[in-house]
Amino acid sequence: QKNCRLDHVAKALLLKGPLSLAALSVTMWATGSIVCALTAFALARLGTLLLFDARGVKGMDAPEDRLQLTIRSEDFWAILKTTFPLGLALMLGSLYQNIPRYFIASVYSMRELGIFSGVFSLVMAGNVLIAAVGQSSLVRLATAYRKGDVTEYRSLLLKIIGFAGLIGVLGMLVAGIGGRQLLTILFRPEYGKDVGLFVWIMAAGTTGYVASLMGYSMTAARCFWPQIFLLLATSASSVLGCFLLIPRQGLRGAAMAIFMATLVYITGGGFVLRLLVTRRSIEKHVLVRGAEKAGLAA
Repeated sequence: QKNCRLDHVAKALLLKGPLSLAALSVTMWATGSIVCALTAFALARLGTLLLFDARGVKGMDAPEDRLQLTIRSEDFWAILKTTFPLGLALMLGSLYQNIPRYFIASVYSMRELGIFSGVFSLVMAGNVLIAAVGQSSLVRLATAYRKGDVTEYRSLLLKIIGFAGLIGVLGMLVAGIGGRQLLTILFRPEYGKDVGLFVWIMAAGTTGYVASLMGYSMTAARCFWPQIFLLLATSASSVLGCFLLIPRQGLRGAAMAIFMATLVYITGGGFVLRLLVTRRSIEKHVLVRGAEKAGLAA
């Protein structure tokens, strides 16, 4: 990713996915043991790492033909300092999306939880595409922000957010027009009884897609800790929404709660991104003025 070799990343994913699935399925069929199946799954991924990934990165950064593992305390603490808030952000991001499921499980039966989780899995399928867009844009966003190219950073930010919104709106249209038939084909007839639930879930997915790419953009600008506070506010909004809406609206209330929570993130994230762009513009202006004065003095 650092070397913009996302073609290699794509090939690795295309190789890892089918191999892992085949290892899991065949071992589960042959042994009937989930432990053996998960072991085979892990070995398939490890094999991809050692035989494909490790060979692919040779010569990209290090002049040596082989990877060398070196452990230095200063590097360890630097990495830990950077990744700790990112880890917290990932944890909180997973939490606020799963809070509605905890409420559904406490109020209703496992049947309703299964229906909600099944329909919501279609949103998670879209997240794969959104994650690909975010990962492929991350280096360009980071490079533009580091160089102070605010125009490029803002332009790319608007493009990826617009793409996320477009994907979400298309999903809502599909849900509204052919949601009953689609859910019946993918799952069972009872899943397609409430098309409104599907539409609300896709609406929550739309705001979630936009929020996700805003998170990538903040990460590219090395803005880590504000994301933690945004996600804490988002999680609190999800709890409040679930508490108020699920007893009254049922499963639709859970989707509405996620929609409201992600709107909180988008609102706060938009404010943070605007501050980042403004600050970077000022910093670049100061540097340019300083260089001009230095040139005149020379």
